[in-house]
Amino acid sequence: MKSKALALAILSLSMHAASSAAVVFSSGLEDSTGWGIVDNGDTTSQFGFDYSAFGIPAAPNGTGTVGLRLASNVTAADPGGGSAVAAVSTQTFSGKYTVQFDFWLNYHINGSTEEGGGAVGFGSGGAPLSGTGLLVNTEGDSATDYKLLNAGVVLGIDSGMYAIPSLNAQDPLNTAVQTAFPSQTAPAAQGTGYSNPDGTFSFAWHTMVIDVDSDAGSANFSIDGFEFGTVTGADLSGGGVALIQTDPFGSVAGDANLAFGVFDNVLVTQVPEPSTAILLSLGAGVVAFRRRRQ
Repeated sequence: MKSKALALAILSLSMHAASSAAVVFSSGLEDSTGWGIVDNGDTTSQFGFDYSAFGIPAAPNGTGTVGLRLASNVTAADPGGGSAVAAVSTQTFSGKYTVQFDFWLNYHINGSTEEGGGAVGFGSGGAPLSGTGLLVNTEGDSATDYKLLNAGVVLGIDSGMYAIPSLNAQDPLNTAVQTAFPSQTAPAAQGTGYSNPDGTFSFAWHTMVIDVDSDAGSANFSIDGFEFGTVTGADLSGGGVALIQTDPFGSVAGDANLAFGVFDNVLVTQVPEPSTAILLSLGAGVVAFRRRRQ
């Protein structure tokens, strides 16, 4: 009877250990420790940026108001095209892991077309839009406001990898997205009174979660619990995590100080391999059983 109880206890512990996750990386982005910057010009990056000066409240998954500010198409140095900047982790990850971070997108004037988001599987020496990622638009002034990337290449809606019916924020088919992400107004401290359309991502904190299985070549993307899609057949061997701000067009904001993305509270957790978890659980179960017998 005791043997049966021990077996059941060990099974329960094994299941719990196999499903638990360990924190393997965290960053409040107060400084550049653990990060590198990759860009293609006409961008800025600032770690330790106090975003409260712009009326932005503390991000939801941490404390304080200091994070990373990224901006693209700052000076119109290349009026014929866009620019992109990515903060990339120097630590790499593999297996099954989850990436979570808070982000806030800010814009000035309609038509600024900035996008922000994140990517995984980023390799060294890559362009700022390398890796497997999701980018979302600030104010919906683009026909493609949601973009899944595979090896830096934008996937079309016909790829079958999106969990939404259209990539245009204003498409009536996207009622669920518009409802999940209603219009927000810029903080009063910015003095613009701008409001973004439903289904876009400015003037509010959002939390992106990326569930990754590098062995299976898949990455699932959600924001505030709303799923945008799963990229399959992805090469995630690069292993880096990237926080991205980009403008794919040549437009430049009327006030460059108000066109940026803020990132905060990066957390990477990893699910242990089942064999490791079971061995750890077996040891814990045997020790507990012996203590009860003594």
